[in-house]
Amino acid sequence: MTIDFTITLSFALLSLSLIVQSFEMFSLCKTLDSNSPWSWNHVRNDFINCPSIILFSLDQVYKNNFKLLILLQIGLSLCLPVFPRFIIPLLIITYFLIALRFRGNFNGGSDAMTMATLVSLAFSLVELKTPIGFYLLAFHCTLSYFTAGIVKLKNKSWRSGSALQVFLTHSNYPVPAKVQKLAKQKIFISISSLLVIFFECTFPLVWLFPKFTGLYIILAIFFHIINYFCLGLNRFVFAWLASYPALFFCTQNA
Repeated sequence: MTIDFTITLSFALLSLSLIVQSFEMFSLCKTLDSNSPWSWNHVRNDFINCPSIILFSLDQVYKNNFKLLILLQIGLSLCLPVFPRFIIPLLIITYFLIALRFRGNFNGGSDAMTMATLVSLAFSLVELKTPIGFYLLAFHCTLSYFTAGIVKLKNKSWRSGSALQVFLTHSNYPVPAKVQKLAKQKIFISISSLLVIFFECTFPLVWLFPKFTGLYIILAIFFHIINYFCLGLNRFVFAWLASYPALFFCTQNA
């Protein structure tokens, strides 16, 4: 993979990820407008001590024009692959404003990964001999799997499979009946849990053995798709997908 192709593919996948997230957010606007814990009337209390001009500006964005902010992000995302140098700084701003609206990440790790991808790819547009933006993104991608694996490895409930069993049988998302049935089988759940831990903990090996990078990326995509069907984590599929071109490029050229 050349640098130019990696950049093109990365921005195309990031664009797709942002569009999916934005449409999902737009569909929730009615719920956010209600008297819920996530309504602006409640969240506004976190900013009550800000200078009046800042509080007024936030009111204008979040109370009156939040839908327009999301629509702006959709429009910018569509244009990202064509005008990345101009668009990506604007997307960093819109993504930050949306995150600020929810006191941080709205959807946990997927939002953090998306912001990391935005910032890293912004660096990739700087014409340097070493594509530092790619390496930042590849490192973050690798670390995200490795850290998750180490946390699970240290946790007895993950090693035994009981933690995974709880996720699959007590999820707020409608887990398929067949999956719930399999989750009650001790051998299946134990092996599945150990495989997840092994996959995540050994992910950094792609830097030592670059020929396995493609295999690990395929396994990672498969892993996220399973999580989507079982736990409803659809954002994770697209958020991590946008980081794989950089990972592949860096491991092959390290």
